[in-house]
Amino acid sequence: MSGRRPRRVLRVAFQVPRVMFRLRLGWVFGGRLVLVEHVGRRSGRVYRTPLEVIDRDRAGVLTVASAFGGRADWYRNLVARPETRIAFGGRAIPATAEPMSAAEGSAAMLAYARRHRWLARRVLAVMGHRVDGTDAGFLEAGRQLRFVRLIPNV
Repeated sequence: MSGRRPRRVLRVAFQVPRVMFRLRLGWVFGGRLVLVEHVGRRSGRVYRTPLEVIDRDRAGVLTVASAFGGRADWYRNLVARPETRIAFGGRAIPATAEPMSAAEGSAAMLAYARRHRWLARRVLAVMGHRVDGTDAGFLEAGRQLRFVRLIPNV
């Protein structure tokens, strides 16, 4: 099942991290969230979207997922203009967004689910994705999502 847009209550809840980052309190999330600044592909307007970090490698490359697949505005904006800024922990840095292949995304989802199985099921359920909790279920969910690497330019 593909993801559906969040209900009004969830939209309000999603504003809390944005406010926390604006107040320079992003460190409170302990590296679990990143604030991604992106430019509207048509409007040219600057947007800031908080996203859950699926993975962080030793080089500081972050992996994030689009719960709404290729329909999410932030995802489409980063595909159109990959140069971005990210706020992670207590600092903001320039970065380049790199969309991942479906196979890479599925592998990233499975790795995340193996580390955080309960949380992965709950987050996917809130976003409208049903998973049975098996590796195969998480791989399938990963194929429906779109994943992006955020590569620091420092």
